[in-house]
Amino acid sequence: MSCLAMSVLVTWSRVVMSRDVMSRVFSAPHFDLLGKSDGVDLRAQEARYHESCHGSYVSTPCTEQESQSVDSEGASVECNWYMRQKMHMMKHFVICVSIHVRNNIVDSGHVERISMLRERYFEYMHTHSPKYYNADYQTRKLKGKLQSHFGDSLQFWQPNFKSELVYSSTIGTVDAVEVATSETWILEEAAATLRRHIQTGYSTSESLPWPPSASHLTSQTVTPPDSLMNFLTLLISGKIADKSKTAALTSSFAADLCSAATRGQWKMPKHVLLGMTVHHMTGSAQLVTMLNRYRHCRTVSPILPFLNWRLQLQIR
Repeated sequence: MSCLAMSVLVTWSRVVMSRDVMSRVFSAPHFDLLGKSDGVDLRAQEARYHESCHGSYVSTPCTEQESQSVDSEGASVECNWYMRQKMHMMKHFVICVSIHVRNNIVDSGHVERISMLRERYFEYMHTHSPKYYNADYQTRKLKGKLQSHFGDSLQFWQPNFKSELVYSSTIGTVDAVEVATSETWILEEAAATLRRHIQTGYSTSESLPWPPSASHLTSQTVTPPDSLMNFLTLLISGKIADKSKTAALTSSFAADLCSAATRGQWKMPKHVLLGMTVHHMTGSAQLVTMLNRYRHCRTVSPILPFLNWRLQLQIR
């Protein structure tokens, strides 16, 4: 569900403009949308739209092929359309962060660091519009947007050498610091930090080739973030120095968490190896499916073709 509020078409000029834009912008795969709106009284049907999306569409569009042109020296020049789309998406994600701030900080009295809000902005952008992802987006820009939007209802306070605390003006600085030092808040911040490190590790890690080679699966080229490994080591043994004693458990748990935090998108070698080994030893696809339901290994559908491929190589 979109985090932007929907507006209703109430003027005839908006209806005409929207139909004209749809006829110019929508390509063949979206002709069904034109058919649904053709001959329909959009005002009577109370058709809804996003103000920011409408503003983006009614501006002069150009195709993706036209989004880049080449000047006389051969240098790539970005089209204004690309920049408009980029600014539109950045505004969209700032609004998403603002809604989170409204619901969780201003209305509920929670306290967060501005760095955590910045990471939430990055997560929105990386999930919904990765081609506009900008890892250099500065915290001060987000702070300025939030100050402009919320005014005096939002307060900022910076502890020594740490990211600023963001809290509602209905609670004082002392109460905000007390909330920020509570165990619940510390756990939430630790979870957000680990999730950020996992997302960063996934975006910068090598993708698992398919079909994978045995050397690649055992080469440790795809590994969980060190921060997650250290956290699990400390959680299991109580000492980071005991890495050798808990290495197997830590590696197994970390692989499961990396896969879960990325909704299965980060394919870890453990999940491929375990599924292949279990099927090779037992020949049971049902057992592999059972393990997959608990997210311990990959599904049997990509494993069976790989095993058949390996068998054909051995026969040859």
